[in-house]
Amino acid sequence: MLVANGVGHLPQLRLREHPFTEGLSDAQVAALTIDATETAFQAGEVVLAKGEVPAALYLVLEGTLAVELAFDYAALRVDLLEPGDVFGWSVFLEKQESRFQVRAMQSTRTLRIARSTLMAACDADAYLAAELLRRALRVAVDRLRTTEEAFAAMYGLRR
Repeated sequence: MLVANGVGHLPQLRLREHPFTEGLSDAQVAALTIDATETAFQAGEVVLAKGEVPAALYLVLEGTLAVELAFDYAALRVDLLEPGDVFGWSVFLEKQESRFQVRAMQSTRTLRIARSTLMAACDADAYLAAELLRRALRVAVDRLRTTEEAFAAMYGLRR
């Protein structure tokens, strides 16, 4: 994993352009980018392992990642993430292990927002905290829906 320095205006501009932060104020976006970093992952690299407690929220900027149910003997892809998507939503839940594995399918760039930054921003702004949790819950529900659809497709259950 390559990490680019988050100092300066680039992370703030990238965050401002991302759908996950649409409608947030400039001050709220600035609070989220205090130590945000752009990260790069190579094809095949596991970004978030099943069972890992996420240390950050990741906003996909470029590339494609697979969300997988990982087992000792195999990994089943249940979703594909593209620019505009988010993963690591369980970072909002203290000590919550990831149920999925996220793997880069190609060269990928993300904006990484550390848990400590998220929690500090939420502690300072109750509206921001509620809004980020609503958005994270939407991600969780979407992930559940795509997992259900993947299993239905594996068993030939199509609408």
